[in-house]
Parts: sequence; C-alpha cells; structure tokens
Amino acid sequence: MEKEPGAVLATKDDNLETITNKILSGKSLEDKKSIYLMFTMTHPHYTKAINMNLSMVDPVFYKVIRQALFPTTLDKIKNFLGLK
Repeated sequence: MEKEPGAVLATKDDNLETITNKILSGKSLEDKKSIYLMFTMTHPHYTKAINMNLSMVDPVFYKVIRQALFPTTLDKIKNFLGLK
C-alpha cells in the first residue's frame, strides 16, 4: 500500500507522543478531527490519555473535540437554545 503525500497512518508502534504529533499535524480543523477519530478507533486504550494530552498541548482544539464528542450538560443546553 502506497502512502499518499500528507496521509497519516496509524501503526501498532504509535505511542501517546506520536499520536498527539500526528493529530496536531493536520492542516485544518477538519483534518485534525478526522485524525483524532481515526486514533480513537484504532487505539481506543489511548483515548483518555490523548484527551488529557491535547487539553494541555492545544486547549483550543481540545475544546472543539470536547464540545463535539463529549458535550457537558451546559453544552447541550446551549446547542438546544442555539447559543454558542
């Protein structure tokens, strides 16, 4: 399988540092979210550690992920009322 230029692949040798670097290497917010979702599916045992690491390294991106995938009750109320 040939790797496309700019493609990010999950390997069995990935650790928390390489996963975080690969997620943050995305050029756009959508790229980062796609890479994040790929790693949560391929390495589910790292999800909590990835979330904690992202909250320290890139809190703005982590807030987007948290609101989209792990909304709090307040986030749900804001979305329901259309307040963002």
